[in-house]
Amino acid sequence: MIPTKMDTMTLRLMLGGLKSYFPVLHAGYRGAVGHTTGAYCYSVWMRHLSIIMRAVPTFAPRVVVELGPGDSLGLGCAALLSVADQYIGLDVVEHADPDRDLKVLDELVDLFEHHAPIPDERVFPNLEPKLQSYRFPNRLFTDDGPRRIRLDPTRLDAIRAALVERQGVLYDNMPIGYTAPWGPRTLDRQSVDLVITQAALQDIGHEPAKSELAGAFQAMSRWLKKGGVMSHQINFAFPGYPEWNHHWRYSDAAWRLVRGHRPFFENRVSLSTYLALCEENDFEVVSVKRVEKDGIPREKAAPRFQDLPEQDFRTSSAHIVAVRR
Repeated sequence: MIPTKMDTMTLRLMLGGLKSYFPVLHAGYRGAVGHTTGAYCYSVWMRHLSIIMRAVPTFAPRVVVELGPGDSLGLGCAALLSVADQYIGLDVVEHADPDRDLKVLDELVDLFEHHAPIPDERVFPNLEPKLQSYRFPNRLFTDDGPRRIRLDPTRLDAIRAALVERQGVLYDNMPIGYTAPWGPRTLDRQSVDLVITQAALQDIGHEPAKSELAGAFQAMSRWLKKGGVMSHQINFAFPGYPEWNHHWRYSDAAWRLVRGHRPFFENRVSLSTYLALCEENDFEVVSVKRVEKDGIPREKAAPRFQDLPEQDFRTSSAHIVAVRR
């Protein structure tokens, strides 16, 4: 099924998908770049960390992996300044710019040095997950504990060098690793403490015949140590229409045309599927923060969505924390 009214947005989406099948037209596709700031990375990291610590109070990750860092490794820099020994960014297409990341790092150092409040909805009105308080979480950090702010010159020099000299090979003695594309065996089994994503999982393909999303959950289960944590902010909405789930009107065949051969694009997977993937891959879900919005009614959705739980039809985004059993 294709929406009965072939509006401008539908036409643009389908033309974009068609274009992706022609390498000459699609060569060098990198997605949007150049918009990330230190304040944004600080806000995302501190929001995730605050929610994780409420669900798993003793958690102190040493090795942090981010799937889909996009145009900046800034979230990883924030992790390295506050808790982690090593950060590894894994992406489908190489986006990150070392020169920009050096500027982001300097901004992060200033924010941590001043114990700055977490930027809230006045600064980033659409950023999820939301917090009850945006004060700097002093309770999370101690001078001599497993979670501490690390701004000494030696540490900062090592991070700067790793940003500039980063390679596709991951080394245990380097604070930053970055590689694209990645696979399930890119990282060793049970070598990771935390896997984090921010609005990335919804762009990983998920079809009945082949699900890269299911493969990603299997990989995360393989990489994480027992007791390791994954923290995912997932956006189920698609822009362009008043209803957040208007893209559920398309049949699978029509959406395959829209998605085309793009390396990342909205997969239309709902909350219940993500929770099921957690269970199937030996994760215990310990926290779910849902954002509810009105969308299209069930009867206007394509057949594949007709039998979804009512909660899925009301959930436009969610933050999930899960622990590896």
